[in-house]
Amino acid sequence: TKDVTAAKIEVGDIIQIEANQRVPADVVFLRTTDKSGSCFIRTDQLDGETDWKLRRAVHCTQRLSSPGDLCRATGWCHVEAPRQDIDEFTGKFVLTRAPSPAPPAPPLASFGADGDCGCESRLEAGELDGDRQTEGEKKNCEEEQLMVSTHGGRTTRDGEQPIVEGLTLDNVLWANTVVASGSVLGLAIYTGKETRATMNASQATMKVGQFDLEVNLMSKVLFGILALLAFVLVALRRLEGIWPIYFLRFVLLLSSIIPVSLQVNLVMAKTLYSIFIMRDRRMKDTVVRTSTLPEELGRIDFLFSDKTGTLTRNEMHFKRLHIGRAMFAEDGLTELRIFLESYFLRSHPVSPANADQPSWRDRERARTGERERGRELGGRRGEVVHAAVEAIRALSLCHNVTPVKDEDSQITFQAASPDEVALVTFARDIGVKLVHRDEHCIRLEVPGGAALEYSVLTTFPFSSETKRMGIILREASSQKIFFLVKGAEAVMIPRLQPKGSHWLQEECDNFARQGLRTIVLAQKELSEAEYDLFATRYAAARAAMTDRHSKCRREIERLEEDLRLLGLTGVEDKLQNDVPATLEALRHAGVKVWMLTGDKVETATCIAVSAGLKARQHSLTILSSQSIRTPSQTQEALERFAMGPSESVLVVDGRVLGAALQHFPHYFVRVAAQAPAVVCCRCSPTQKADVVRFVKKFTGRRACAVGDGGNDVSMIQAADVGIGIVGKEGRQASLAADFSITQFSHLRRLLLWHGRNAYQRSAKLAQFVIHRGLIIAFIQVIFSAIFYFIPLAIFQGWLQVGYATYYTMAPVFSLVLDEELPEDVVFMFPELYQTLKNGRVLSVKTFFGWVWKSIYQAAVVMMGAVALFENSFTNVVSITFTALILAELLNVASEIQTWHPLMIASEICTVVIYIFSMFILRSYFDITFIMTLTFWAKVTAVTLVSWVPIQIFKAVKKTLQPPQHAKLASP
Repeated sequence: TKDVTAAKIEVGDIIQIEANQRVPADVVFLRTTDKSGSCFIRTDQLDGETDWKLRRAVHCTQRLSSPGDLCRATGWCHVEAPRQDIDEFTGKFVLTRAPSPAPPAPPLASFGADGDCGCESRLEAGELDGDRQTEGEKKNCEEEQLMVSTHGGRTTRDGEQPIVEGLTLDNVLWANTVVASGSVLGLAIYTGKETRATMNASQATMKVGQFDLEVNLMSKVLFGILALLAFVLVALRRLEGIWPIYFLRFVLLLSSIIPVSLQVNLVMAKTLYSIFIMRDRRMKDTVVRTSTLPEELGRIDFLFSDKTGTLTRNEMHFKRLHIGRAMFAEDGLTELRIFLESYFLRSHPVSPANADQPSWRDRERARTGERERGRELGGRRGEVVHAAVEAIRALSLCHNVTPVKDEDSQITFQAASPDEVALVTFARDIGVKLVHRDEHCIRLEVPGGAALEYSVLTTFPFSSETKRMGIILREASSQKIFFLVKGAEAVMIPRLQPKGSHWLQEECDNFARQGLRTIVLAQKELSEAEYDLFATRYAAARAAMTDRHSKCRREIERLEEDLRLLGLTGVEDKLQNDVPATLEALRHAGVKVWMLTGDKVETATCIAVSAGLKARQHSLTILSSQSIRTPSQTQEALERFAMGPSESVLVVDGRVLGAALQHFPHYFVRVAAQAPAVVCCRCSPTQKADVVRFVKKFTGRRACAVGDGGNDVSMIQAADVGIGIVGKEGRQASLAADFSITQFSHLRRLLLWHGRNAYQRSAKLAQFVIHRGLIIAFIQVIFSAIFYFIPLAIFQGWLQVGYATYYTMAPVFSLVLDEELPEDVVFMFPELYQTLKNGRVLSVKTFFGWVWKSIYQAAVVMMGAVALFENSFTNVVSITFTALILAELLNVASEIQTWHPLMIASEICTVVIYIFSMFILRSYFDITFIMTLTFWAKVTAVTLVSWVPIQIFKAVKKTLQPPQHAKLASP
């Protein structure tokens, strides 16, 4: 093999990737060392999902006798143009001539552990229907035989019949995934910027919080105040001579009005808030991915939540199996286990050699008990047993679960869906064990120890579009072919035989009312002729290079006609801990919660009730497509809801929601926003994102979205604040979110405590920084007005620089440690959160309140110093600046609700630094004067007059108009 850097891989190279190595380019999977012709890959760095994915090698290249035969084969490959979608792929591989036995071929390319890749053989590749249709140079292994291109119409050299195979997602390995098993040979089809990983690596739009927008608006207003003051000072001098020069000088002198340091202080504060959140021991493993949004957590109006894995644990537990003639519950599986043992012991007897084993005696007792129950069941016994066996067999075979042995040789199940793992685990627990699964074979172990083997002919994976999956199998013992399907009842019922399925809809509704997720099982037996016809048509559809997806879907739907119902399963997904308490706290805090889920109306409604989304005093209004079929009917239903009781929770299914969002989104949002809670069922990922966007757009309120799966990413990114939960479905939502938590109950603390504190602290910090700049600017204005409007700075050099830095920065910034109320009080009275949502902490009213406060204190400090003026101008500066520093320290102290040791330290350190600077900066301070009692008496008088009246005003206002938390502030 030849090693080269990964950057030098080109389209057409064959690369070798060993187990636990990362794939360096998008490749077609040609061959593996595993005899099954498949391998597992890890995709957590691509899509965030932690389960292993099964990939299959191209059949014709996997069947070659040795890896070196790839270099002596002749063929070509069509692939689609590069695009972002990682869940779909279309291509075609044509092997025009397989090699005859020959001497060993030259070594292939290899991808080393150091990140390099070798490429001895260069193959030709390109895109279908893409921008590049040129045929590249043909390179080869020794004889220029294996070619990969975008052009059809080739003929074989020896007149051999070419082998054509359609390529799907199962046949490709995307860059940035990791090979989890085996050694892989792949053909590079996309490299560099054209790989799926790179095309999906674009960063989401940077979110700017409402708080930052408000601060930016205030900065613009301050700039207007600056320009106005400068112009007024120039105008009072009369606009004569070089007045534009004086205008610019005044702009420079008053530039402290512009809070240049505000953004620096806020960025440091946001970083500190993020540290507080991530170090909170009651919210372990919380991660802040966007440090610019902590304040937004304190002003959330709408919370959009997924259900499965967000409100629930996404830990599926089998609860019910209904086979029409009987129903088996979780606590009554003994009878079902006896049925299975009786059937399999009769059809697959245990060898006499094992008859003396305890298990044999247990089974005999089971068979005796079963016979007794059989007499009770009468003639129904045989039918029930047969139906139960077929249903359990379907559960054990129709899935994408792979059994994997761990270090202790115990079998564990790997699957993308927790539902499938729950059903296969249930089948194992009652005796039908999945012991082997690969691309071609499934092996079961049944009661009695017998092994049942099935050949996998075709698999149709589950997709959110079809909401079902299917598999065609051939039983090894009987050679019978049967087609198994499972999926949601909404898509399964139209495909079932009417006979024997009349009970299904009613039982689905009953299961849903119990909060169970339902899956329908069905099958269809196929003759050899029927299967051959389907296989031929399906192979042609898979090889099509245009409209392949719809052609394949058409053939599958034709096969799915006239299915025979086997049974209905109910799986429970329990609520996470403290979900009802969290939702209740958020409701009292004024946050309206919308649950957006893909589940049916009955299941979602049941979860909404059990989770506390619907309070006791609330009623339910359900808008379902069963009774609402047109947009006009949808609008009429919304009008009736708007005129009905205000305490009614709105439940909308996917079709009604789609019609509302398409035809009258503004009216829908206006009506739904009045409800105390909303449940949207059967939502697609796109609909979830649209709901969030429309609510933001038409209400102007801040929205937070929380989810745990890849289907929640678009919703999370559309919200003002996106929160991802690290769940069973992977980390995709967590990685795409602004904040990552491990359970839903953490939202209560994240919003009510950290969000509240962050917003209050930043609001106070921003207003203090603005006040700090305004007061010194107004002192400058008064000083210039007193001295005939001359653009001369009252504070120069170190005083001007030090005022906003080493003299006042630490005390002002220490406000980020303040806590208005104790933690237990905040959680006991979540209603306090509503005061923040109204923007009373930082508003136009509070802004101009600080402006007037700055004007008053500046006037008192400057006029007081002038009134107490003695012989030296230096004395005026000393009195003014000292009174200014002390007034600012007192302002900070009077705003603090809960003292932190660092706050006290910052105040003391500032005083020490200032006194120390008095003795160092001799050009600004007259040491003789500042050592006198006269100086300190004047400073004290000016400081108290500037500070005490403001505190009196605050005390009177608090008495006459006490804030909401006034009675709760004291322990």
